[in-house]
Amino acid sequence: MQLTIDHLVTVQEEINKIVTGKKTTVRRHGKYAEVGEILTLDGQNYRIKNVFQQANKDMTDEDATNDGYENLEEYRISIQKHHNITTLKFNPEKYFWVHVLEKMNV
Repeated sequence: MQLTIDHLVTVQEEINKIVTGKKTTVRRHGKYAEVGEILTLDGQNYRIKNVFQQANKDMTDEDATNDGYENLEEYRISIQKHHNITTLKFNPEKYFWVHVLEKMNV
C-alpha cells in the first residue's frame, strides 16, 4: 500500500471520532501526509497541521486523548484488538508518525 493521505484513515470508527471532534491526531508507522495537505472524511475537510515523529516512551495520556482514547492504557488495548494481538509489548524506542488534523471552515 502506498503511504498517501488517502490511506491515512480508513477505519470508520476512527473517521467517526475525527468528524465528531474526539480525535485530532492519527498515528501511523509511516508518514502518510505532508503539512498543508487536505484530507476529506465524510464530506468534511481537514488540513494536516503538523507531522512529526514520537517515540512510544514519550506518549502521554494527553496524546492518547488527542488520538481519540480516554488514556494511554485504552489506546494500547485498542491497538491490540485492532491488530488481533493477544500479547503486545510496546517497545519504548519505537517511533510513530503523528499527523495532526485541523478541521477547515466550510
